[in-house]
Amino acid sequence: MEVLSKSGDGFAFEQPPAGSDQVPVEAENDSKLVENACFSTSYHSCSKEQVIDLSALGINSEVIKQCKPKIHIIDWYAGRFDCGCVEHCFKEYPDNVRFVKFYHGGTDRQFWAGHYGAKMTGSSVIISFD
Repeated sequence: MEVLSKSGDGFAFEQPPAGSDQVPVEAENDSKLVENACFSTSYHSCSKEQVIDLSALGINSEVIKQCKPKIHIIDWYAGRFDCGCVEHCFKEYPDNVRFVKFYHGGTDRQFWAGHYGAKMTGSSVIISFD
């Protein structure tokens, strides 16, 4: 994961999340995730992205073309005392897809010093053949 911007006070790692509901159990279903923790953004742009090379994961272009696996993108987020999930499943995409770029970020709209912007956790990209 590459940090693109960390303005203001940058990203903070919070365990548990401060000033919002706890991380939902549904977001912690992957044993690789840190329990009840999140990244929190600041009063200027904080953003990260990761480019996933499907070929490097062993999913070659012929598999993409013939099997058309579903590509699920999931990101749990919270503001102040609320929580939601953004999820999208790509099913119809070009036969020559090789990369998936995952990007997320946030900013505190009140411009308070500290980490009062969007909180993110449980970010996932899942390739499924069902």
